[in-house]
Amino acid sequence: MAGLSIHRLLVVMSAAALGACGGEDLTLPTADSSRLQIIAGDEQEGPAGSALPDPLIVRLLDPAGKPVSGRTVLWVVRAGDGAVDPVTGMTDADGFASAAWTLGALAGPNAVDAEVPNVGKVTFTAIARDTS
Repeated sequence: MAGLSIHRLLVVMSAAALGACGGEDLTLPTADSSRLQIIAGDEQEGPAGSALPDPLIVRLLDPAGKPVSGRTVLWVVRAGDGAVDPVTGMTDADGFASAAWTLGALAGPNAVDAEVPNVGKVTFTAIARDTS
């Protein structure tokens, strides 16, 4: 009989705990809450097929605004068939990472993403001018 009472008490307490929690307001983090920022190199213009004069620079900061070092940054050409070097980098002690960008051979818009896995990405854009 005492075992049954303890069981009932546990059921009632569990139901009360679940009801008090609400369930709907529970938010579990799905990604790192750091943020990636463009620092320099966005919205450049140059002759098609040429290296842009300014490097692409991003900075990774934690939620308190402090630099995050040692994180992988993937540089991915999204438009224009250009090239970036390196294609994979790391944030330095101050949270910065950079890459050189060579525009695609055809005139028009070009784009490169800098992505930190589980954080997010930013997109750099540039215009390749006709060289003829």
